[in-house]
Amino acid sequence: MNPKDRRNPARKVLSRIVELLNYLPGADRLVVRRYRIASRRIPPAFNGYCIVQISDLHGRWFGRGQKKLIEAVRSLQPDLILVTGDWIDMDYQKRDQDCVDTLVRGLLPLAPVYGIIGNHEARAWHKTKMLCSLKKMGVHMLLNQSTVLERGSDRIALTGFVTSYHTPLREEPAQYEKIKQEYTRAVKSLEGNAYRIAMGHRPELLELYEELELDLVLAGHAHGGLMKLPGGRRLLAPGQGWLPHYTHGAYQKGKTHMLVSCGLGGPRIGIAPEIAQIELKSRNGEKI
Repeated sequence: MNPKDRRNPARKVLSRIVELLNYLPGADRLVVRRYRIASRRIPPAFNGYCIVQISDLHGRWFGRGQKKLIEAVRSLQPDLILVTGDWIDMDYQKRDQDCVDTLVRGLLPLAPVYGIIGNHEARAWHKTKMLCSLKKMGVHMLLNQSTVLERGSDRIALTGFVTSYHTPLREEPAQYEKIKQEYTRAVKSLEGNAYRIAMGHRPELLELYEELELDLVLAGHAHGGLMKLPGGRRLLAPGQGWLPHYTHGAYQKGKTHMLVSCGLGGPRIGIAPEIAQIELKSRNGEKI
């Protein structure tokens, strides 16, 4: 929940009414958005490597025991599962905790799971409890940190960025500079010239991701732009405001590709919950 909602009852009620639309019949039908990313920088051992992205769960259930979501991920035969923030809705306790823990226990047998925290976790009272629980279960949380994934002698790099603020960063230059410094330190910890994948919850930071010379960024946060408008535009996204630009699908700036997931939960009108399948190809010339 946006902190402003606590001070504005009408805003809070409207947000909850929109969220209730997620539970209408058929609203839990999962969509799989598929991408193929080809690059000379992807090493041969990672050719055909399958990444499944999950984003913006917001404490939402998909069937008893998260069966629908877990089986959808299983069917994609992932080599790696990345969770790009906003696991919870309100706080990591009771309903949200059970929702997240049940999903994680179902995902871990399928592939290694790495994750970041989104803005909802960043301001949650029980953030430390959540991080400890995820780590204990076996999730690798990257909090402005980087790691290296290996297949034989080949390697790719994976970075996770923390989303510390909810406000539009263009309105808070000091916050933007702080995030820039934190993200730069996270990427500089990498050695060599490995293909660089990053989990960055906020898509509106594409210019910064390009400046950091990232190859591929997986983002969420926008909930698909809340609602489809005539002509294909989307209505609203946190951090971007009205008629946002980065809401869903593939974007590119310079040599940096960014894939934005519509995510699974949170406020949305007519935007289907989705997971993404990303296949890496170690050759050039193919489009996303």
